[in-house]
Amino acid sequence: FHSFCAKFLRTNLIPAGMKPFGIANKSKETEIIKQCISQLNIDTEFHKPSKIMNNISLAKGRMQTPEEYNRIGQHRRSSYQTSRSVYADPTVKVWELYQQKLATMNLLDFNDLMIKTIEVLRNFPNILQLYQRKFNYIMVDEYQVKN
Repeated sequence: FHSFCAKFLRTNLIPAGMKPFGIANKSKETEIIKQCISQLNIDTEFHKPSKIMNNISLAKGRMQTPEEYNRIGQHRRSSYQTSRSVYADPTVKVWELYQQKLATMNLLDFNDLMIKTIEVLRNFPNILQLYQRKFNYIMVDEYQVKN
């Protein structure tokens, strides 16, 4: 998926109004997430960077925005409220800063490759039609790995 999406996006940069981009590998993602956590003064004893990264990745995999993640998660978190504010889920704040940092560096993470590809296909019917004519069928043999 990721290779196809990267090639697709690079081929359709101009019509989709995108800039040239690089791809953030897992170590770069981790580095940026840790920078965000530090910048936001989040206590890593209670909020592990790996857990926050996982929350973001799962939400992106479901095509959620930070706002949707927050709204959907409200009912779950309301049953797990505590008097200590350190337990409040910092995922949305980290996610928003993470996306800003990626944009500043002209980077997309692996989830963004798929999200941006879907956005281009949804928002540009002419590009969608071009690829519908180009590919009658596609075989997806790694679907279960992502979902």
